[in-house]
Amino acid sequence: MLSKIEIVKSILKSIFINGFLTYITYVILSSYFSNLTSLIIAVLIPILENIFLFVKNKNVDIFGIFMFISILFSIIGLLFGGDEKIILLRESIVTGIMGVIMLFSLMFSKPIIYYFAIKFTTSDDDKSKSEFNEKWETSIIFRNTMKRLTLMWGLILVIECGVKIYLVYILKTKTILLISPFIFYGSIIMAIIFTKNYVKYVNTANKSW
Repeated sequence: MLSKIEIVKSILKSIFINGFLTYITYVILSSYFSNLTSLIIAVLIPILENIFLFVKNKNVDIFGIFMFISILFSIIGLLFGGDEKIILLRESIVTGIMGVIMLFSLMFSKPIIYYFAIKFTTSDDDKSKSEFNEKWETSIIFRNTMKRLTLMWGLILVIECGVKIYLVYILKTKTILLISPFIFYGSIIMAIIFTKNYVKYVNTANKSW
């Protein structure tokens, strides 16, 4: 699991590459090419970065994977007649879908946060996973916590998507490129902080859960 410092560094790096560097690239290219062509080239920067990281480390980070998927959605949108707004909404298309999936998962026996939690908070050994499953089966407080966290993450992601769609249609492309990473990562950071504080509160209030 990544340390807090590593997570912060990864987020700041992604904001720089996906925000500032993408913005500067777009501004420079727009003097020579059309806005759409300049935008397409600019948002390819995260893909080039992750190709480099894969060649160097044989691995990509979670943010790189997210950016690759979002750009893939953008390309699909363009193939079906989309414009530059589709590209500007690339992250929010993915976050919106993820948010809806999270909210929809509340209808099933185990919400999606349960599966994220068991992946990132337990070791690879069967014992820790068995203890996690046992906690789910025996503690209603634990089950309610997973469901509430799923609801919170789902709502934040859907709201982020809605805000981004609204801003894309009222602000200029340059402005959106500059503020988009702060909207996306700000939402993620807010969700992480809420998760940490809520789990801490539940642990304090229910020491036996």
